Amino acid sequence: QRRNSRGTNMAYSYAPISVEDDAEDAPQYTAPSNLKFPAIRPLKCKGVIYIMPSLKAKGGRPALQLIRGLIRGASTRAKMLSGFPSLFTVAHSAQLAFNGTEVFGFPSRDESMQIELLPSALGELGTAEGIAHELLSGKRTSDAYRPRRLFVAWPYLRDAVLVGVSDKSGTYTVDAKGTNIIFLEHEGAGERQVWTRRFMEAVHRAKKTQAVITPDDAKVLLHVLHLRGLELFPDGSLVRDYGFPSARGADPSRPWATPAQWGEAGVQAYPVSLTSTDLTGAWVNNPRFMEHEAVPLDQALAIKDRAFFLGRTPLYGSPGK
Repeated sequence: QRRNSRGTNMAYSYAPISVEDDAEDAPQYTAPSNLKFPAIRPLKCKGVIYIMPSLKAKGGRPALQLIRGLIRGASTRAKMLSGFPSLFTVAHSAQLAFNGTEVFGFPSRDESMQIELLPSALGELGTAEGIAHELLSGKRTSDAYRPRRLFVAWPYLRDAVLVGVSDKSGTYTVDAKGTNIIFLEHEGAGERQVWTRRFMEAVHRAKKTQAVITPDDAKVLLHVLHLRGLELFPDGSLVRDYGFPSARGADPSRPWATPAQWGEAGVQAYPVSLTSTDLTGAWVNNPRFMEHEAVPLDQALAIKDRAFFLGRTPLYGSPGK
């Protein structure tokens, strides 16, 4: 019991001393009697008794003020950032029903709140061909094709870009330059069965783990690359990185990767009903992944700014100014 007790809480802060390190009168830190550790000399810190914060006045410290509810400026409902679940980013209805939703791996015997998604604008297009012509246009910069940005895995709305659209007949994708839509028909009944099983598994997973019923307006899968982070270019600009390659030197008549290679490239598939192409919502402007143009060098690296050395030398991690 004595060994497991915390005793007095202490707070330590750096406090260099003026005496020599090897001086006999240099202060030292002695471990508690129940720990067999050698003393630390010289001692270059100071310790003070730390009183844990409390909602009641204690040890001469005033009581903390409890803030009930959300703090000012907290994002809720459809203002949630991407990655945080919210039901209010897609039109839906809800009702209590015996849905057999899985809870800790077992189907629930009680009623669950069942979410039924309403038909979306994409779903009303009906076919993979119509959706492909609507979404695979993307946009071009001066030297590269940038695929269409969208948000998948509702209600979490993960940031992604579209690389292909498929149904039971085949897959629509674009060439490396982003100028032409290419249709690749499924080879034989085997590939069609694989696609059907993948689509049904995605719908079943949403129904049994999230109690979400998807509409039957379009049996279409969207193939996407998820956001990986920000890429820093040599000119100092920051651009969202989805793992989509540059179009420099690419063959304009071929896709950047065939569907057989999508698995290695990290491409994942989602039902069209669990995606959102709305780029006006609050989840779009995520401050953690904001792109910006290059800034002048004297602003990016101002004089007297603190820095850390990241070179592959013994000085790795050393602070500097």
